[in-house]
Amino acid sequence: MSTLEDTPAMEGNCKIARPGFGKNEMYPCIDKNVTYGLAVTGLAVTGTVGKTSIEVDFRYEPNVRTGEMPVDVQANVTVTGLAPDGKYTLLRYVGTEALPQGPPFGLAHWSTSIQADARGKAYVSRTPAFKSNQAVYHITIAAEDYPHPHHERSQN
Repeated sequence: MSTLEDTPAMEGNCKIARPGFGKNEMYPCIDKNVTYGLAVTGLAVTGTVGKTSIEVDFRYEPNVRTGEMPVDVQANVTVTGLAPDGKYTLLRYVGTEALPQGPPFGLAHWSTSIQADARGKAYVSRTPAFKSNQAVYHITIAAEDYPHPHHERSQN
């Protein structure tokens, strides 16, 4: 990531970028003075159901790139598009290496059973904490597709 950073003066990575389509895509100009986040709108994981989204609420995210320590984060998870009153399992994986591409779903870092309401929506309030510098992935699957009991394991 450090090789992609530059300043608005464009004297680093972006120095050799040329204007125009097809000439600058390999030189992304990421301002080193700004912290970026991203939202994944879909994962390449088969066998999932519904649309799973998380919301986190904390006032300050430490800059771990400058030596600040990460903080614990809890999420509120909403799953929509489920069968009314259906039974499901919400899974959390930490890091892309742990995220399966599809069934069989290996041991998740955290899981819980959920049931959709009459409108096909499920909500989990204040999940167990994860670190602010971790990439976490939440997916929802049919309850019968996850043979492991409800559990939590170390995320380090």
